[in-house]
Amino acid sequence: NPTVRDSELVALRSQREQGLAMLEKAALRLEAIRVLVAG
Repeated sequence: NPTVRDSELVALRSQREQGLAMLEKAALRLEAIRVLVAG
């Protein structure tokens, strides 16, 4: 797309890479368990 500047593409790629890196480092932590009993 000619209306998108190269600097914008570079910034988006950088943000995406940082986000993916954070997701890889993130660990699933169980904060609480909610149990609903219907009866």
